[in-house]
Amino acid sequence: RFTSLCHIVLGVALSFSPLGGWVAVAGSLAQYPYALSFGVLFWVAGFDVMYSMQDEKFDRNRGLHSLPARIGVQRALRAASIEVIELPPHMCCGAAAMHTSEPDYALRQIRQLIDHCWPHVEAGVEAIVVTATGCGVSVRDYARLLADDPDYAAKARQLSSLYRDLIQVVEANADHIEVDGASGRR
Repeated sequence: RFTSLCHIVLGVALSFSPLGGWVAVAGSLAQYPYALSFGVLFWVAGFDVMYSMQDEKFDRNRGLHSLPARIGVQRALRAASIEVIELPPHMCCGAAAMHTSEPDYALRQIRQLIDHCWPHVEAGVEAIVVTATGCGVSVRDYARLLADDPDYAAKARQLSSLYRDLIQVVEANADHIEVDGASGRR
């Protein structure tokens, strides 16, 4: 990723596919494959931007360019009037410890995360969004992991029920997103 336009470059590259396929079958070009090519370009570029949101920190740390690395996921969400509450960097969802056979340590991390998030849950937070896929799966599983814990079972169920994938939040708020002063679906 040498430019923040890498998503458009990927879209352009794949947009040649409908044109090439049309020429291979029909032997000439017509208007229809151009429309299909533009659709592919914007679909692929848009999907790639959303998919790359989970890589924002990695891209920044490695000096790679992407739109989320340039403007940040938080800025994009704030543009959609979505309040972002970021966890301290030392907080962990417990997934890594769970996957390395340290379930007791993982459960301690999970309880700490629940304790940290709980005031926001009580204040009416609408969603818990995790941009790292493995961590999101872990948060979704809190209800099961703490089902037998009398102090945390109810909290874990509620936190798990609030988990949303980033794309779910973006799509639910798409009508409120402003891009360079133009509002509406993007």
